[in-house]
Amino acid sequence: MLKERILGILFDEEITQRELTTRLGSSRSRTSEVLKKLEEEGLIERRRISKRTILVSINHSKTLRVGILRSSEYALVISTLHSLGGRIPFKIRVYDNSLEALKDMMLGLTDMVASPLISGYFFHLTDRNVKPVAGIATGGSGILKRKESGFIGTTPLSKMDKDSRQFKNYTRIYYKSVDDILKAYGNGEIDAAAIWEPFL
Repeated sequence: MLKERILGILFDEEITQRELTTRLGSSRSRTSEVLKKLEEEGLIERRRISKRTILVSINHSKTLRVGILRSSEYALVISTLHSLGGRIPFKIRVYDNSLEALKDMMLGLTDMVASPLISGYFFHLTDRNVKPVAGIATGGSGILKRKESGFIGTTPLSKMDKDSRQFKNYTRIYYKSVDDILKAYGNGEIDAAAIWEPFL
């Protein structure tokens, strides 16, 4: 539907009404009609910035931008959001690690992040506006190992980081994403990998 396509674009950027119409490949009248309805619902705002130019933006107080990690544990988040989708327009952004997701939330690029509790609390200590509000999932992580000592790959400030600390005979090496961990494990650069579902 045109409404969803418009919201999808506006979640990412402010745009002129003319450029929006061009991107959608829709007529000016149809685009204007849908924008008027969205404006009446309070989901968007239109602001005239010159005689011929109207800037269109999403109303973030009536929508939700959610960050999640690439993990099967967060399927519940997605299904819950889809059940709200008829009432609250939302956009999901998928991250490789919780640090990037929480940083974007601190910068105002997302409204909520599903992340490991440990990283949520760390960010709460640095910015009191970041508030852990509920648990989402537990478990779903594990250790792959080929040797009983050596190097273990993990992501910083994560449940896997915490779990990897139990193995005192390994030296931790931090990676940006599970893909990087698995690549290093496959290449023999590390001897163990602390990873999560669905990669386990």
